Parts: sequence; C-alpha cells; structure tokens
Amino acid sequence: MVHVYRLIKKSRLPRRLLVYILSCCLFLIFLSTCIQVYINYQNNLTKIHTNLDYIEKYTLPGISNSVFAIDTEQIDIQLRGILSMEGIAYVEVIEDRDNTQVRVRRGDATIRRDLQRTFPLVYTASTVQQRTFGRLTVAVSLHDIRRRLITTGLLAFAYSLIGIGAVAASIMIIFHFVLTRRIVALKEFTQKINLNALNVELNIYKKLPAEADQDELQQLTAAIESMRMRLIEGINERNRTETALLESESRYRQLFDNESDALIVFDIASMSIEDVNKAAIDLYGYSKKEFIGLSFDQLVLAPNWARNFRKNISKSSFKNSQSPVQRFKKKDGTVFKGEIVLGHFTSQMRRKAIGAVRDITERVRAAQAIETEKERLAVTLRSIGDGVISTDAGGKIVLINAVAERLTGWTQREAIDAPLGRVFHIINEKTRQRCADPVKKVLKSNRIVGLANDTVLVARDGTERIIADSGAPICDNQGNTIGVVLVFRDITQKAEIEAELRHAHKMEAVGTLAGGIAHEFNNMLGIIIGNTELALEDLAEWHPSRSYLRDIKAAGMRSRDVVRQLLSFSRKAEQRRKAVRISPTVKDAIALLRASMPAFIVIQTDIPENAGIINADPTQIHQVLINLGTNASHAMEENGGMLKISLEEVTLDHFKSLHFQVMKPGRYVQLTVSDTGTGIEPGVLERVFDPYFTTKEVGKGSGMGLSIVHGIVKNHDGAISIDSEPGKGTRVKVFFPLLDRESGMEPITLDTLPTGKESILFVDDEESLLEIGSKILERLGYLVDTQSDPLKALGLVKEDPSRYDLIITDMTMPQITGDKFTREVLKIQPQMPVIICTGFSEKIDSDNAKLVGASSYIEKPLDTRAFANAVRQVLDRI
Repeated sequence: MVHVYRLIKKSRLPRRLLVYILSCCLFLIFLSTCIQVYINYQNNLTKIHTNLDYIEKYTLPGISNSVFAIDTEQIDIQLRGILSMEGIAYVEVIEDRDNTQVRVRRGDATIRRDLQRTFPLVYTASTVQQRTFGRLTVAVSLHDIRRRLITTGLLAFAYSLIGIGAVAASIMIIFHFVLTRRIVALKEFTQKINLNALNVELNIYKKLPAEADQDELQQLTAAIESMRMRLIEGINERNRTETALLESESRYRQLFDNESDALIVFDIASMSIEDVNKAAIDLYGYSKKEFIGLSFDQLVLAPNWARNFRKNISKSSFKNSQSPVQRFKKKDGTVFKGEIVLGHFTSQMRRKAIGAVRDITERVRAAQAIETEKERLAVTLRSIGDGVISTDAGGKIVLINAVAERLTGWTQREAIDAPLGRVFHIINEKTRQRCADPVKKVLKSNRIVGLANDTVLVARDGTERIIADSGAPICDNQGNTIGVVLVFRDITQKAEIEAELRHAHKMEAVGTLAGGIAHEFNNMLGIIIGNTELALEDLAEWHPSRSYLRDIKAAGMRSRDVVRQLLSFSRKAEQRRKAVRISPTVKDAIALLRASMPAFIVIQTDIPENAGIINADPTQIHQVLINLGTNASHAMEENGGMLKISLEEVTLDHFKSLHFQVMKPGRYVQLTVSDTGTGIEPGVLERVFDPYFTTKEVGKGSGMGLSIVHGIVKNHDGAISIDSEPGKGTRVKVFFPLLDRESGMEPITLDTLPTGKESILFVDDEESLLEIGSKILERLGYLVDTQSDPLKALGLVKEDPSRYDLIITDMTMPQITGDKFTREVLKIQPQMPVIICTGFSEKIDSDNAKLVGASSYIEKPLDTRAFANAVRQVLDRI
C-alpha cells in the first residue's frame, strides 16, 4: 500500500485516473445497490401478498371452523402459524355471537401497520347455507424488511467499494508501468533532444515487436524514433549538401578561372562588370580590379548594343544564345573580331548575365585559307578519272566533276546546293530499296566508308550502273569535319565478269559435291548389286523371288547410270553414248513417274514399240523425261489434270530446221510431253532454261531442271521447244537425230562367265564390299584373300611376293590411296598385275591408272560380268 501511495503521490496521471475510476465506480455501485435493494423490497412485498393470498385460500377455512367450534387451542396454533409468515406482525380474530364480540389477538397491536387485510369468517352448514359470524384481521409491518434491506445494501456497497478500490489501484499500478513511466521517459527524451544532440536514445522498450503487433504507445515510440533518425539523416544530408555546395562553388571557381574563353559576369540593369576570369584579363589587358565596375558595353564596338541586349533579355522567350560576330576593343585600343555567347541568371534578387567571349581572328584567317584550299581541291577533283562529288556537312553538293556529271546525268550548275540524294540516287540491286545516305554514314563514323555490294546508281534518265565507291570526311587543320567527298566508278562490266566467275566456281563446287556423293553412293550400290547377283545365283530359275531380285538389280544398275550422269553434269565423267532404242528408256521413265505422281494426275502415253534408234546415253534420256514429267506434275498439283507423253518419227525439212537454228534437215524422233496445268507467263518463258532460275517456292526446286534438260538435248545434237499459255497448260517437244535402223547396236552377249583358279588378294576398307567381292571371285573358282587394312596387305605381299597372281585394290582408303598402294606393290613385285577399283576419285581414271602401273581400272559398283571379264583379261595377259 505504501508503494501504491508513493505512486499516487508521484504520478499525477495515475492519481487522476484513480480518482476518476473511484468516482465513477462509487456512482455505479450506489446506483446498482439502490436498484438491488428496490428489487429485493419488491420481491418481499410480492412474497407478503402471496402469504396473504395463501391465508385466504387455505388457512381461513380452518380458522373459521375452529372459531365456530370454539376450539381455542386450534385457534391459537393457527394464529401463531400466521404470525410466523414473512412480514406479518399482528393477527386478530373477532367473533360476533349473541350480540357480543369475542376477540382473540396475537402479536404486537401497537406496531405500525404498513399493510392490513381483513377476511370474513364464514360458517358453511351445507353447500347452500352459509353464514358470516366474524372476521380475521392480518396486519403487516415492513419495518424489519426495510432495516434488513438497508443493512444488506450497505454491506454490499462496502464490499463492492473495497473490490473496486483494489481493482482501481491495480489498474493504476498497471497503467503506471505500462503507460505513465514510458510517457515520463518520452518527456525526459524530448527535454534532452535537440538538433545538436540527436544521438540520445529512446530506451523505453528493450525490443519493439513487429509493426503489425504494436500498440498505440509502441507505434508512437517507433514514430518518434523514426522522426529522430530522419532528423539525423536530414542534418547529415544538409551537411553533405553544404559540403557539396562548397565543393561545387570551388569547382565553379576553378572552371570559371581556368576556362579558355573570356568569361565576364555583369549586372543587366547597370551593365556593370562584377567578375571576370583570367582569360578575360589576358584577352583585354585590364586587371581584375580595373574590370570591376567597368561597363560591359564599353568592351563592345557596336552602337546601342547594351540597349538591344536589355530589350531582348526582358522577353520571356529569351534563351542563352550566341550573338553574331562582334568587334571588341582591348585596353590598349586594339580591335579584334570575336564571338560572344550570352546567358542570364538570378542571384540575390538581381538579374545578372554572363558573357563568354572568344577571339576568332585566327579562325577567320583559317577559314579564308580553307576557301583557297577548297578552290584548289575543286580543280584537282575535276581532273580525276572517277566520279567525284563533294558535299558540305549538311549533305548539300558543293562540287561535282565531269565524270560524275556523265554517270549521274546532272550538270555542275544543276547539282550545286542540291541534296545529295537527289543527284546521287543509289539503290540495292537485289532488294531495289534505296541505300542509306553515304554522307550521314561518313559524318557519323568520321572515317572512310565504302558502299555495300550490289549498289546501283540510277542516272537521271533511268540508266542503271553497278558502281563501287567510297566516302571520306573533309577536315580542316583543326580536325573539324567540314564536308564529305564521294569517289565512285562504273564497274558494271567488271561485275558481270565476276558473276560469271562465281558461277564457274559454283559449278565447280557442285562437281566436287557430286564426286563425293558418287563415291559413297557407288559403294552402297556395289553392296546392293553384288548381294542381288549372289542371291540370283543361289535361287533356282523357277523361284518367284528371282523376278524381284532382277528388278532390284535393274534399279541398282539404273542408279549407277544416274550417278554417272551426275558426274557427267559436273564434268567429272565422260558421257557414254551408244546406239539405243528410245522406247524402252521412255517406258522405264514413265513407270517411275507413275509411281511418284499423285493419283489425281492421269498419264496418257503413245509409245510405239518400233520407235527409232538414236545415239544417246540412256540415263540422260531417262533424266530428260523425269525432269519434264516432274515439272508437269508441279503445274497440276493443285487442280489435277492429264499428262500426255508420246514418241514419233518426224522429218524436218530446211524451213522447219531453221526454227531451231542449230539443227540440220533430216529424220528425228520427237518426244512430246504436254500437261493441262497452269501454264507459263511470257516473261518467265524466256528464262526457263537459265541455270538456277525457278518460280517454285523454297524447298520445291533448285532451278536446275530445265537447264539440265537443255544441256543434255544440246549435247545429243538435238533441240527443244516449249509452247505454253497461262491457264492452258504447257507442251514440250524434244528432238533427237535418228540413226540408221539397227546400225551401231551393240550385240547382246549371253556367254558364260569366265572362271579361273589363280590366287587373288582383294583390298578395300569397306568390309561389306570385301565380302561380296570375295564371294563373287570364289564362285568363279579363284582363291581369294581379303584385307581391309592396306598396310597389312603390303605386309602380306612382302612376306611372300609370289603368293598372289593378282591384286585388286580400292582407290580411296584412309591410310594409303590405291595409286600409292599400287606403286608400293610394284616396288616389291614389279610383275604383279594390279586392278584399281573406285566409286569416284579426281586423282584416278583409266589413263592415270596405267601411269601408276595398274593393269586395269574398274568403276564401282561392280557388275559381276564386267568384273569377271576384267579379272580374266588381266590374268590372261600375263
């Protein structure tokens, strides 16, 4: 209690809170006690009335009977029973009998009667006859009830007051520890803190909870602490700003003093000079003390300059600007030309201006020298054999020489001051888009810039020329770019020559690619054809699979011919033309076309069996028809249609042959391929035989089809014509010269294969080809050793040079090529016959094979009959 008292005495806020709590609680306790007493009083009254009703209903009949019977003992018992009830203080029975009254009293007759009720005494003789013979009086006193209620209320009030006091004291103590002492700490903190002592810490809480869990006092504490930190940061920022301002002022002073231009600060109203830098002192010759107070307009030799300056600067639209070249006067009276850049600012509520003056005397002299140099340069440029156009820094033409006039179509007079793009109109040859302005490119990079490839100059009359040019900056003595010079020449003829050279290189690359494909493809065909021939030998003539195998072999042999044609096209192999009947070749090609074309394209043929004989390479004739049929299929792939192929013998007289120029009059076989497709536009029809020209989208053609057809037909001394209209289809006619009937036809040999018993060493890095070759030779009766490693094969020859009668070697092997292998074998055994086999190699052919010492040369894929004949022929020469 002492501690509580001290708290109350020390802290005003808790004491005031205690008074407020006690006052409020006293009122509430008093009010609640009064209400409770009143409620208890009403409950007692209700109970008394209930007792009276009970007496009337249950006790009165018994008393009436006892009084009528004059049963005094029973009357006494009943009256005392009534007196024992709550609040009843007096009971009286009065009996009227024979004009006399008999009274029976119980209780205190003198007590204050707060409530009294009288009940009649009725005697009931029967259910019909009743007689009143007296009365019962019951008096109620509320004195004891009031006293008891008052005592009870006072006790309840006292107990509540004690409890409320204890609660209030507890609240005050809690309030002090939770709030008051922290408020006192805040007061002491605010008394201590100031701008010079912001490091005072607010130690109210050991650790503040998270912001979401903070109460109002904690939030206030956090806000005050945040305010303190902001004040610290603000003061630090102000200090940094002041430091930066001091540094900025120092830097400004240094920049101002070290600026190469003369800087003069003056008041706009009075034109009085207030500050100058060292350059101004050096330029004008005044000391700084002499400058201060001097009028700025005394330095400028221009009438009314100061008035015009003040008039212009008063306008709201005035900005820092450069005045025209002015004449300035030094202290010694010397006059010089200079530039001045004027700006304005406000300082200490006064408008001031700063002028930057630069002496341009030397620059004017340099400009005059440049003009002289430009004139000399113009004379030089007009004498150059290439086209030359000179522009200023803005891209306007300053000079154009005679060659440029001829190439552009613009004269010197017309081109001067015109924008470069109007005279020098250049586009990209491929995209037909205008090229970027070369002057802008040069000015941006400030170095020599060359035009991109495929640049075309479009002259004034529309003539186009391929040009090569370059642009270079024109600089003055100080390195400032003052213009651009363009030098260009017509390279149209050179570009055409380079295009032809690139085409030749491209065709050479195609040939190299074809050779690589041929080598690998021939190896694979050798495996296919060799295994097919072995299978044919193992099957009886009646076996149904023999027809399938024959088809496989025929396809393999045709593929071999296609590879030879590929090499022929790439100029890597000679064409093998012979007398052939064209009908079977055309039928074979039609069968292939029928399998590859969609079903909605109908093929109609007219191929007579006795069609003429021509001197041709069957594979190339096959290729002609495949290319023409494929083109026709593409023309009908959307809507379908009909493809017609026919053969007939025709005779061209002198007039008809003139239509084809290179053809002579005579008998020809005419191959006609027509379709009902989309047709060909007239402009496209003129270029269909150009190499790499195609109208198909990417992935559907290479542009080589018709150019190959044209080349094949031309090499066969024939001719080709195309007749087409858009929407009406296309018809192609191909003419081949006819030979005399059956002349030149190679006889078909059906003799048996030659055999032998000699020992042969077969060398090839392809294991599959070794296996097939050894089986073929073994079935012919030879003893065969195989070796995939040429170095190991040389080792076998060295061990026993007379062991083998013949060596067969591949040309392209990883460790040593076939020609080198042959030379090494002949060093060991000079009389050893060697056959070189190859799918393709640029290093070897039949002539080169003989030069290295080989006995024979065989091309892959190996045909069993040709292979057997070659082996036998070499062995028989020994």
